[in-house]
Amino acid sequence: MEPDSVGAVLGMLRRRRRWTIAGLARRSGVPPRILLQLEAGQRALDPELGGMLVQTLATDDPAIRAMAMLCCLTFHADLERRRALNVLVTCGVAGSA
Repeated sequence: MEPDSVGAVLGMLRRRRRWTIAGLARRSGVPPRILLQLEAGQRALDPELGGMLVQTLATDDPAIRAMAMLCCLTFHADLERRRALNVLVTCGVAGSA
């Protein structure tokens, strides 16, 4: 697993707080099975799960929470841009690059 993969980062953040999978599951509402799959790189992180984990892992650190929110907002802005471009291409308004 890559050191900057979602699973590696999630595991590092969890261990840094000295939480078990069960503890993170209890705090975040994400089932332990899904957390295990994420940490093992066997599951993609969707925005809903990511949001739940960000809220849980960044709860008591304003700087980390602010950085996480900036990342989330950047992701959503890029996603919306891609959706809009897709609509334009689908409608024949814009050519594909």
